[in-house]
Amino acid sequence: MSAVFKIFSIAISILGWLLATKTVFGLARYLSFEWLSWTGLVDFLCVEKFSCSQPFFAALLWNLSLLLLFVLQHSFMATRSWKNLFETVGFGHVERSMYVIASCVTLNLVLDYFDPIPCLTVWNFHSMNSLLLNQVLYVVHAVLWAVVVLSTLGMQFLEFIGISQVFDYYRSPSVAPEVESHQVKISDNNMCHSGILCFVLILWLCPIMTAERFLVSTVFTLYALFGNRVTYYDYAEVKGQ
Repeated sequence: MSAVFKIFSIAISILGWLLATKTVFGLARYLSFEWLSWTGLVDFLCVEKFSCSQPFFAALLWNLSLLLLFVLQHSFMATRSWKNLFETVGFGHVERSMYVIASCVTLNLVLDYFDPIPCLTVWNFHSMNSLLLNQVLYVVHAVLWAVVVLSTLGMQFLEFIGISQVFDYYRSPSVAPEVESHQVKISDNNMCHSGILCFVLILWLCPIMTAERFLVSTVFTLYALFGNRVTYYDYAEVKGQ
């Protein structure tokens, strides 16, 4: 039974890593490369002409529901109560992997089922006669995504996606590295590091800001800046060790 439990734990951690990789590529495609490609802009201009007959408030409420689902999941599964529940039932080492998997699932729901909001564009700087701005933004977005990925890899990446917790659980690590790991986590969460800043720029640097894009950018910006702060329980956990 212990061997089966070990295989299950490792499989969960690997699944979290695979889903996280897929989700990052999907997010980059949705926020950047679909919008900034020639095909994506032409598709938008064609759809915009025929979308005004669609219900405005129905699309708005549906999109808000998807974003609310992501925010609630992302926030609730980061609470100390949820983590304590996993530790109580003996699954504390896979709690982070489950968090990553659930976050990827809810974020992919947003990416796959977000509806266009008709007849409303916040700004439109695109010109069919000149693609210079679009080409510049394409390069800028590529650089910003590179910074996001590199900054994530530089801050305890294996622990961030839950792999370290699983493998350390079966290697019986000493307490000292765990204390250092939590201290690094508090330092990372307590500052607006370069990855967050670049992600916010990605959200807003877009030649055509549609209503649904504006909604996504606003919610994700607020959550990135204010929804990821260190709590008292994080501090107490480190002090207790």
